[in-house]
Amino acid sequence: LYADNDSLKVAINHMTAKRYNEAFKILNPIIDGPDLKLASHAAYNLAVLYEAQGDIEEALKAAKLSNEKQQNVKATAIIPDLEKE
Repeated sequence: LYADNDSLKVAINHMTAKRYNEAFKILNPIIDGPDLKLASHAAYNLAVLYEAQGDIEEALKAAKLSNEKQQNVKATAIIPDLEKE
């Protein structure tokens, strides 16, 4: 997971505590924000969140979105595994 700034760190804390809705509320605005690197990292974290919830289709979409925002090595690495599930 990426923890580039305080918002991502807080989202990770929510994810760890299984407060997924709170994490979504933090990650989604970052994904739509102007900082493409941060948006890419937030989308990757969202992909991990969806995967943890068992929503592979949404996890795959988020991982691909991460790469659309900015090429992301971690997102690229999980896409093949998500496509197999």
